[in-house]
Amino acid sequence: MEVDADSLKTLEADTGAEKLSKVTHIKCTGLEADGAALLAAVIPKCTNLMHLDLNGNDIGPEGASSLCAALKGNTSITKVRADFVLFFVL
Repeated sequence: MEVDADSLKTLEADTGAEKLSKVTHIKCTGLEADGAALLAAVIPKCTNLMHLDLNGNDIGPEGASSLCAALKGNTSITKVRADFVLFFVL
């Protein structure tokens, strides 16, 4: 599933947990800090998410912090692609 900030708003607001639980791959495009915060709200609902592609986004430190918090408790993601470094403590 490829998402941008607008589609994340729709996912976060309108999509039921059952549909999101079937998502296994998310590729993000054009995200900034606010989009990263939306993605952080969606990630916990994607219980089968295995691959997260964040390449080519400009999420900044605030967006990275939001994502780190969302990823901290995630046990399903096996691959994160990013052209920036995410630091978080398990």
